[in-house]
Amino acid sequence: ADGPASISAADAASPAAFSVGSAPRGSRGAKGPLRQRAKAAPPAVPLGFPEEAPAPHGPANADSPDESLGSAAWSGVRFSPVEACLQEARRHLADQQLPAALRACLPVLDGPASAVEMIRLCITSWEQEERKLVVRHEGETNSLTCKFMAARDRADKLNDQKAAKDLEILKERRLRIEAENRAALLRQRHNEVVQENYFLQQQLRRAEQQKARQPPTREEVVRQLAKFECAPLQECDHQDRASLKKKLLLKWHPDKQPSCTHASLATQVMQELQNRAEWSW
Repeated sequence: ADGPASISAADAASPAAFSVGSAPRGSRGAKGPLRQRAKAAPPAVPLGFPEEAPAPHGPANADSPDESLGSAAWSGVRFSPVEACLQEARRHLADQQLPAALRACLPVLDGPASAVEMIRLCITSWEQEERKLVVRHEGETNSLTCKFMAARDRADKLNDQKAAKDLEILKERRLRIEAENRAALLRQRHNEVVQENYFLQQQLRRAEQQKARQPPTREEVVRQLAKFECAPLQECDHQDRASLKKKLLLKWHPDKQPSCTHASLATQVMQELQNRAEWSW
């Protein structure tokens, strides 16, 4: 149980066991019951305000206790021990230090020493529990801070990896776009080459057709005659080849032709015969 709960339990168990500002039972000078002493005691001063004291001498516009509690005018004001303890308790209470506020009230409590000691133990236990809570809270805070730092480091690494991946993806995208552009250009060139090849094939076909319809030239006739005349030389042996060559020379001798036109043709045939590979075997 905490401190305030311990005080309430003691008050509920013995309503007249504690009184603020009175001396302990059995002390020197204490006569009669507590009620008689309470009747004979001066009226209590409101908590937080000092007893009235003569106003300090000085000018009318000097600092007064109402203007500043910490001014020099309060230097002559005296607090009773009860008020001093209560002032200290109020300061601790304003700072949210409840165990310290209760501990400040212990010197002015009147009652059995065992009860006061029990309250002191409760306050000490309360302070220990609060320290444990503070230590636990600091440990949890440190743990969460470590986890947060680790998570932030992981997040930074992931962000760096993501940035690197994004850059790599951007490069790959640029390369893909360039490859697609080159592929499109190559397809266009291929189509142009195919179309040009088609036109060339058509031109070649028309040229061959026109050539087939035209009569052969004189050179083509001479070339074909020489080819036909040299064909038997490939099938003869050495002696028969020499005899056949003599006969061919005699056959196509220009002087043996019937006219000048035949002589000119024979001359061309003789030259073509001697230029062929079969003639040199």
